[in-house]
Amino acid sequence: MRVALGRNASAAPGTPLAVRPGVLRTKSRASRFANSSAALRLPARVPPPEAVVSAPTRVGGCDALTLDGSPSLGGGGRPLAFRWGVGPGPANRAAVAALLASLPPDQRAVSLPPAALLDGTVYPFALRVRNFAGAEATTAFAVAREAAPVPLVPPPSY
Repeated sequence: MRVALGRNASAAPGTPLAVRPGVLRTKSRASRFANSSAALRLPARVPPPEAVVSAPTRVGGCDALTLDGSPSLGGGGRPLAFRWGVGPGPANRAAVAALLASLPPDQRAVSLPPAALLDGTVYPFALRVRNFAGAEATTAFAVAREAAPVPLVPPPSY
C-alpha cells in the first residue's frame, strides 16, 4: 500500500501507521478487512536540502545585521529546521554563538542588533538546514562589521 502525506504532515520516518480495523479492504469487497501496522518509510527519492542565505557582505557600525535563510530549499513540502552558527575569529564569538544557539529551529531569519557586533571585525557565519528525512546541507559566508556607515544600494526596480 502507498500512502501520500500532504503538506506539513506530522508523521516522520519510523512513525508507526496502523490500519483501523473494519475500514480497509479491496474495492470489490471480495476480501476480509485489513488489520495491520507498519513503520513509515522514506520514499525512494527524497529531495536533498540546499542552504541558501541572503545577507550583506558588509554592515555599518549603527546598523542591525539581518541574515535570511528563507530562500533555502528541499523541505519536501514540510518546514526545514535551521541552525545558525558563527565560526572562530571574532573576540565576542561566544556571545554571538550563544545568541544564535538560543534561536528556535524554525527561525528562518536572524536580526543581530548593532551592539552584538564589534567594529572592524569579520564574522564567519554558517547556516545548516535539515529536512524531515534528516538530510542536511550547510552554507558558510562572512560579513564584515565596519566602523563607518555602509551605503545601502536598493535593488533595481523594473
